[in-house]
Amino acid sequence: MSDYLTKDLRQKVEALKEQVANSPTSVVNLRARAEVLWEWANAFSMTGTPLPVDCSFFMASIFVGNDVGEFSVLRRDPKISAIDLDEMLEELTLKEQHLNAFGSVSIDSNQRLRTESLETLKQVFTVGDIALNECSGLLIARNGFVNHGLPQSSDPSAENYVTIECSNSNAVFKPDTIEMRGLRGGIRAPIPVLLFRLFGTSLTKGESITITYGDRSGGGPGFRVQSTSTDSLKLPIYVDFKGNNNFFTFDYPGWEILGQAATSIHCFGPGIVKVGETFEITVRFEDRARNRATGKIPSYQVLLNDSLVASVESSEEALKKITNLKINQEGTFRFKIVANNGLVAWSDPVWVKSQVTNRIYWGDLHGHCEFADGQGTPDGFFDFGRDDAQLDFLCLS
Repeated sequence: MSDYLTKDLRQKVEALKEQVANSPTSVVNLRARAEVLWEWANAFSMTGTPLPVDCSFFMASIFVGNDVGEFSVLRRDPKISAIDLDEMLEELTLKEQHLNAFGSVSIDSNQRLRTESLETLKQVFTVGDIALNECSGLLIARNGFVNHGLPQSSDPSAENYVTIECSNSNAVFKPDTIEMRGLRGGIRAPIPVLLFRLFGTSLTKGESITITYGDRSGGGPGFRVQSTSTDSLKLPIYVDFKGNNNFFTFDYPGWEILGQAATSIHCFGPGIVKVGETFEITVRFEDRARNRATGKIPSYQVLLNDSLVASVESSEEALKKITNLKINQEGTFRFKIVANNGLVAWSDPVWVKSQVTNRIYWGDLHGHCEFADGQGTPDGFFDFGRDDAQLDFLCLS
């Protein structure tokens, strides 16, 4: 296979590996080494193998956070950053040697979940080319920006109880916690994260480990799903192969989470239209957490100045466009939505003008997805912005 790095970058990467092998990164050489690692990471990302989860956050702390005071969340002790760099170099080196063969995580992806429900979820880690030796560990992390359950292994009768089992009967996993910072733990400060350590044997290629979230065998009610819908709930598992607390990042499949029954309505309209101009509005039924509702949607009427504009029959379609609308006089207007179950809502104001030289456009220039500290896929992010939030422009940061 041809090298994914240019000849010049390959020379710099190999020199960096040799430098770190001979002398750990220090505050003195951190910046110079980080510049090479950043070039390497950008090129490596194109192989399709995941980067260390903290890679971009780490680079921001090196190139931005230490120089710009308002980015206080990114400011990090350079001595800690030096350790981080050497750990990332170890991870990239091993992943490069075993490209797409260092292990995998799988789930039952057909399991669609409801917000705030209690579930039993399973993830299976299958060992790849790199063996797990005794004292290896599996870090059972969570996304710190959503409110799903906090994994715990101490109370079988409580929510979010997590257990672990292995295809190798000699394997014993002992639960523990470890203080972790960054996207594996706390962004602003280290927090305790659930960890299972392996004892009794090593695990080799093809052997598997099953992690059960919301194990009900001890009387527990299950794992608490978050209150926000998403196209990809991921429960990341980070693997320490050597027992040195360097936890590797994998590709993680995700579960789709859907909203609940409708409790409110939101109606979107254009900010400005011209007299007599054809336009459309969007009606969105929402649950109590403002997710797109699911289940039976009641029939409803769309009114303007108490005159009927449209009637919509009951269905399971929570998002619907009302098209071919037209207002033939100047002014500011709001459409009224009246559902047959008693729900009522007013649209955003529509400013109707005889002459239109400027329009109002709505957008969001800062949003995250699962590529860093957010949740959900890029496609899901843009689909939500276009369809559910009815934005005209959107940026994934």
